[in-house]
Amino acid sequence: MNSNIYPLPFSTHLAFCLFSVAFFLFQYYRTGYKYQLLMAFAIPATLLIYISSNKLFFYSIGIFELIMLILVSISIAKEKKRLKKQMITANAALDKIIGEDNSEDSMNEDE
Repeated sequence: MNSNIYPLPFSTHLAFCLFSVAFFLFQYYRTGYKYQLLMAFAIPATLLIYISSNKLFFYSIGIFELIMLILVSISIAKEKKRLKKQMITANAALDKIIGEDNSEDSMNEDE
């Protein structure tokens, strides 16, 4: 099996993986989204291709990568749903606060 399946040489692939791990770990530290942590593990796993030329190992890595991408997609969808619910709750609280302020203003105008 040809171990050079990527259009990049190994050194460039390694540099890309190191940069992406650092980037996704920084983003996870900054924002805390779980999919960023998953990506920090999924991207460098592509380097495992260079360990062996066994076809079973090669396809196992492909299946692992597919599973990781599915998990990332699920994590992003859950995060969007959570953020949407959080935004609705925040808007409802803000509307309640604004509503109370308007009622106090209308009472002051009546006096």
